[in-house]
Amino acid sequence: MRPITTASLFALLAVFSSVVHSNEDVKIDLQVHLVQMDDKGLEVFKPAQQANPGDILQYKVICRNQGDTLARNVMAILPVPARELVFVKDKTDLQNLQASLDGRVFGDLPLKKVSRTPDGRIETVDADPADYRFLRWAVGDIPPQKSATMYARMRVTPGDDSIAGGQQ
Repeated sequence: MRPITTASLFALLAVFSSVVHSNEDVKIDLQVHLVQMDDKGLEVFKPAQQANPGDILQYKVICRNQGDTLARNVMAILPVPARELVFVKDKTDLQNLQASLDGRVFGDLPLKKVSRTPDGRIETVDADPADYRFLRWAVGDIPPQKSATMYARMRVTPGDDSIAGGQQ
């Protein structure tokens, strides 16, 4: 498996990343860092030039209100590409974070789904984070010329070689 380049990861996410709001002055900035451990066991964040299967990436989503009025009820949506990235629950504040299996219905974490047991019963179970396709933050109101920042971690999966080795 060839490594996945940052350009490929940004291409996957930037096309679909969006801010849902009623004010066009809100712009989204997406940054990605490779999470590593130093010799003392502390986390170190390095700009991700490429990512290999098993690597943990931290996505930083910054919503900036570049206007002169309050941006109300801002929501940021980040896709989770199937077979490439898996959401990783960590110590990041998950209070305003929701996930979706389909991009239409969002729910609080852990996301629930209806499943049939081997004996035919139907029950509600925790959805596998590998099935999360979208993350959404209820950012709230952003004052003029201010920003709000959210974080999410993803693990790179073996995935599909079709996005590996992209242009930098």
